[in-house]
Amino acid sequence: MSIHGSKLLFMDNWKISYNNYLPEEQGKREALLALGNGYVVVRGAFEETTDDGIHYPGTYLAGGYNRLKTEIAGHIAENEDLVNWPNALPLTFSIGNGPPFHIDRVKIHHFQQELDLKSGFLLRKMKFTDSAGRQTSLTTKRFVSMENQHVLAIEWEIIPENWSGKLTVYSTIDGGVVNNNVARYSDLNKQHLNLLQTGHLEENIISLAAETNQSRVTMALAARTQLFVDNEKQAVSGKFETKDNKISNILDIEVKQGQTIQIEKLVTIYTSKDVAIS
Repeated sequence: MSIHGSKLLFMDNWKISYNNYLPEEQGKREALLALGNGYVVVRGAFEETTDDGIHYPGTYLAGGYNRLKTEIAGHIAENEDLVNWPNALPLTFSIGNGPPFHIDRVKIHHFQQELDLKSGFLLRKMKFTDSAGRQTSLTTKRFVSMENQHVLAIEWEIIPENWSGKLTVYSTIDGGVVNNNVARYSDLNKQHLNLLQTGHLEENIISLAAETNQSRVTMALAARTQLFVDNEKQAVSGKFETKDNKISNILDIEVKQGQTIQIEKLVTIYTSKDVAIS
């Protein structure tokens, strides 16, 4: 165990664990808890967050570089960067007509985050109360597959502790990301991606494709979202929404106090750098 003021980091031979949430530490933790498989790496940002100065979701491709020019004080600076690619992590929910869940907008009663280096799972456990007094338990799991380098999987488990009602799930692929995580590069051109297309292939599957604007590398992502209640798959047909370079699958379900609701999001990622892609 390592203690730095109020910051607690627990380590054993295979696990890195935190038992509190500290926004000022989040950037460091996202880097330490990143998951990768040699093909892609995903920072350990929470699924419900965006680039806001505290959180910084990042998806990086091996060899996924792009070169841009920026005019600074009358001179042209040219810089090659490892690109932050479209973010397939976004997942959250709302209760009734309330706002979508975000860790920074609820009262946290319990928090634990753990990276198991042996299994490759990133785990988070929370119990929180929202502004309407509704208490919820949330467990999230994530892995980047070593068996199939193109696969990323997310599972959320939600338990309504003192409420029943409509649960709305938002599952998104965000193509509007930029390179924005290094302060000394803040004056450089950050916009490396052009959005090519968004779509929904079949029920509850969304897709997005983007291309780097100089190296012309294309990435295509697809995500299937499914809902389960007490381990029983639910036949829920969602609607789709496209705006701000994002595509979302939105699903509604009625839930009861004490039930266990599982959200499963399975993502595949392919690029034009893959072998035998034409």
